[in-house]
Amino acid sequence: MKKWIVSLGLISIVLAGCGNNGDDSNNNEEVPVFVEASLDVPESAELGEEVSFTVTVMQGTEPVDDADEVVFEIWQGEDREQSEEIEAVSEGDGKYTVQKAFAEDGVYSVQSHVTARDLHTMPKKTITVGNAADADQTEQGEDNS
Repeated sequence: MKKWIVSLGLISIVLAGCGNNGDDSNNNEEVPVFVEASLDVPESAELGEEVSFTVTVMQGTEPVDDADEVVFEIWQGEDREQSEEIEAVSEGDGKYTVQKAFAEDGVYSVQSHVTARDLHTMPKKTITVGNAADADQTEQGEDNS
């Protein structure tokens, strides 16, 4: 009987050791940490005034200074086909910036295209330049004539 109990104990130990080799892939899978981009665009600007647009790129709590590409796309109103693309410059600490002066009144869309660590994100905001409200009213008045 003692031999049988000892044999059963050894088999249990062997089976317990073989059951988990320290690689529990179901419980230890790393969840990918997404790249996040926070876009900073002033609400308004004057004609001819040079303004800065900044996007801060983070992966978790780590600033991303090695982005593959950071480009700002800027267009007026709904006319995205006439957009302008400006490549951003890295300022360190995950910050990428561009400078832009506007020659026409209007509401412009500013969208950053960030490709970093095999991920892509495209936050977008708007900026009102000059007397955009006056320009919109003038255009609407012309359309009604």
